Amino acid sequence: MIFEYIKNSEIDRNLWDKCIKNSYNAKVYGMSWYLDNICDTWDAIIDLDYQAVLALPIKNKYGFNYIPITNYLQINGIFSKIELSESEVTEIISRIPSKFVSVEININSEINLENPDLDIELKQNNYLSLNNSYIDIYNNFSKVHKKNIKKSESQNLNLILDKDIQSVLKMKKQVWDRNSLPFTERKLVELETLLINAQEKNETNVYKVTCQEEICAAAFFLKFNNRFHLYSGTSEKGRETGAMYFIMNQFIKDNANTDSILDFSGSSIKNISDWNIGFGAITENYSSIKSKKDIYKLLESLKMFVKR
Repeated sequence: MIFEYIKNSEIDRNLWDKCIKNSYNAKVYGMSWYLDNICDTWDAIIDLDYQAVLALPIKNKYGFNYIPITNYLQINGIFSKIELSESEVTEIISRIPSKFVSVEININSEINLENPDLDIELKQNNYLSLNNSYIDIYNNFSKVHKKNIKKSESQNLNLILDKDIQSVLKMKKQVWDRNSLPFTERKLVELETLLINAQEKNETNVYKVTCQEEICAAAFFLKFNNRFHLYSGTSEKGRETGAMYFIMNQFIKDNANTDSILDFSGSSIKNISDWNIGFGAITENYSSIKSKKDIYKLLESLKMFVKR
């Protein structure tokens, strides 16, 4: 394989998307339309035959270009039609131009990367195989989750399946506000555009729950190939009534006995990971690569100094 750095305008979108769809480690994060929705711009490292690709989301700060971990892009990913050797993976990474003052890339869990010359941090993802019967999957739920599901079923909750993206956005914003997480209007617009485009490409329903005619939880399950990615949120009332347990239990019922995978898209945060694992999710590790030049470290230090 011959790998080269390619500017966005030079990428053959048709060949790119075919590579992602036919990759042995395919995920929606690699699709060109997905990247277009969440990146200011992106270039790539590409095998000239489009057998393997790596997207490089690009941002600019203080006149310097850098490659960050981007909202809603858990995995940048090296996507390949065949399994790559560690030397090939290392070569792909080495092709990232030195003009980027900071590089952070999350590599797919299917790719084993043990390079002492790279700053590698292991992160966690949780996923649930849905290829068993609902009863078998339910039996692997934790006692706490079973209890909360039973509680939710006694709360007079009403489940609705429709196309209401706005309910997901409304609930997601309430989660951000409740946990005092950084929020910008742009972040919400990015998610809105992403989910609308995803819905147009796949007739995916929104699962939402009402309590006393008020929406208290909503979830969008973005499907790509055989994998569902979860985007969800709850109100305070939803937390009290266990509305997300109600949604998750129903979704698993609806999709049990298929070859599908429910990808929770995280997390290394313990309470979130525990919630995912409570549904019987499996934990997998993936590598996060970081490289920061001295000029970028200086800019970060100056930024911290100014904030004091």
